[in-house]
Amino acid sequence: MTYHSEVLTQKYLREALRLDRHGDFYWKVRPTRHFNSEVDCARANAQWAGKKAGRVSCWGYRQIGLGRKVYYAHRLVWLWHHGTWPPCHLDHINQDRLDNRIENLRLATESNNQANVRIRRNNTSGFRGVDRIKKTGRWRASICVRGIKACLGMFATPEEASAAYNEAHRIAFREFSPVKAGVCRTIPHHAENEPSLISNDL
Repeated sequence: MTYHSEVLTQKYLREALRLDRHGDFYWKVRPTRHFNSEVDCARANAQWAGKKAGRVSCWGYRQIGLGRKVYYAHRLVWLWHHGTWPPCHLDHINQDRLDNRIENLRLATESNNQANVRIRRNNTSGFRGVDRIKKTGRWRASICVRGIKACLGMFATPEEASAAYNEAHRIAFREFSPVKAGVCRTIPHHAENEPSLISNDL
């Protein structure tokens, strides 16, 4: 998978693909110079012209093959609109990895990109950042920021632990946090081992 060494140009991309308002690419009738021969060109155009481009990977992202390389569709959308490759990660604002409208894409660090994700399938508590300590039966809230995991405290209920996590997450990741305003509550004063939480300077 190409990432930093992308060489595809906006001109070539626009010759090969049409982008609709939903952020989906469709194959155009491509010029002969995109292929090794006129026969290859005619065969490809007959098979693909007008059809939706790419396939969805096991990770939920659409991928498109061009010039013997495979690209993420959302990065191609950025190239299409801006004429240059994104210098870093791209975050899907609404967490839908197939919604590649340009207004749903924003530049992000790896940490911010990972912050704006849906709850993991292997989550057993039903709350992001919360797990149950079997030995004590209490609920632990923890958060990972810039690769460093911090415990936010031990709580009597998963709802209290979730409130602590939500507040810390909003402070740490700001606009990249999927926790909506008004959802998180003040951290209960009876939280055990309550740390100083997270600085607004992160």
